[in-house]
Amino acid sequence: MLVLAAFLALAWLSGTSSFDYDAISTQGLSQPTQLILLTMLLIGFGIKIPLVPLHTWLPDAYVEASTPVVILLGGILAKLGTYGLIRFCIGLFPDTWSLVAPGLSIIAALSIIYGALAAIAQKRYQAYGGL
Repeated sequence: MLVLAAFLALAWLSGTSSFDYDAISTQGLSQPTQLILLTMLLIGFGIKIPLVPLHTWLPDAYVEASTPVVILLGGILAKLGTYGLIRFCIGLFPDTWSLVAPGLSIIAALSIIYGALAAIAQKRYQAYGGL
């Protein structure tokens, strides 16, 4: 919903009646407006990637889903969110991206540390008579 709302707002604010990538321009928008739209896209695509503060839905989805759906989740959904982040967030908001990139780098580093600590703390799986 956030990605859709951001693109609807972007088309409306740029004065175009099309979602054509070349027709949508962010050059005439103020920096705070660009920051709001970029934040909406970051959160929307961050849920799809999933970034650490927005990833809480993913473990439940893996447990509840069938095997083909898990393959689609792991193989396509995360890549689609990353593609959207690179293609639209960086492509449409290059100047505003330079403002949020250091914060995203900190979140990425903390995500790596969190994942490593969670893996270290995890108990070994005792299947097939114990390993």
